[in-house]
Amino acid sequence: MIRGCVPKKLLVYGSEFSADFEDARGFGWSLPERPSFNWDYLLKAKTEEVTRLNGIYAKLLETAGVQLYTGAGRLLNANTIQITTPQVCKKY
Repeated sequence: MIRGCVPKKLLVYGSEFSADFEDARGFGWSLPERPSFNWDYLLKAKTEEVTRLNGIYAKLLETAGVQLYTGAGRLLNANTIQITTPQVCKKY
């Protein structure tokens, strides 16, 4: 969710404003002739939101007493996960 769904939604929402600006003129809004867009700012805002959400989830895990391991994971069978280059993080 944090690596796919949330960033995708933020980028899609950001892309829809262009049409909204055009529609707004028909509802009495006065806008600059060509509103400007800053791609780098949108990417920065997206990254900041993902970081904020990661912090919230980490706090929830910490409160629940979960031990967190980071690294690439692979399912070996129904009950076993292999973590490549695992790093044991602080207890969450």
